[in-house]
Amino acid sequence: IPGLVTELYLNYDCDLYCSNLFDDTTKLLSKNAFPVSGLYTIHLLSLDALITVIDGIEMHCQSRTLAKTVAVS
Repeated sequence: IPGLVTELYLNYDCDLYCSNLFDDTTKLLSKNAFPVSGLYTIHLLSLDALITVIDGIEMHCQSRTLAKTVAVS
């Protein structure tokens, strides 16, 4: 879902009365992506989801940088 990472952060983690859903989710994915012993499908899915989160953050940062560049020009 496009924008899920941003929406989770803005609607939950930034709200003082909500749990840190984005933070908790990324911690869980990080923990599952790098197993102590054995490699199972869940570990690969967790790694893929974590990479997707990082890609979403990167795309958001790039779009903001591009918007600033266009605004200055």
